[in-house]
Amino acid sequence: MIVVIGALLAIAGCRTSRSGYKSAPYTVVRSDGDFELRDYPALKLVETGMKDGGSGGSFSRLFLFITGGNDVGKKIAMTTPVFMAGGESTMAFVMPADLGKVPQPTEGSVTVREMPAGRFAILRFSGNRSPEQEAEHLERLQT
Repeated sequence: MIVVIGALLAIAGCRTSRSGYKSAPYTVVRSDGDFELRDYPALKLVETGMKDGGSGGSFSRLFLFITGGNDVGKKIAMTTPVFMAGGESTMAFVMPADLGKVPQPTEGSVTVREMPAGRFAILRFSGNRSPEQEAEHLERLQT
């Protein structure tokens, strides 16, 4: 079963560089230009809402969490990708696989959850993230 998620589409549009950051593990099943079909294991995420589809301070809240704004004051390595789901208006950071137990956030609007393992279609693109661009690229993924 192939799952296409707007969050993973939006990841590809982020300007965050992978160099120097840990990355969530995945296996490329198939690749064709800017498209990839990937299998991801279950991932631990820390996430927060975005206001009106924009960031609304969400990156700052998540960054605060990984720089020690959690119940044990633990600093956590920045990872890629950063998940942004337009339909659900959330932003999430993937927790490093070697972290073990994820500390609890001290900020009330930040939560910890697990994303189940799955197969995802990915399209890398550059430029700013917008609802129009998301719709265009999602259409490309679905065809």
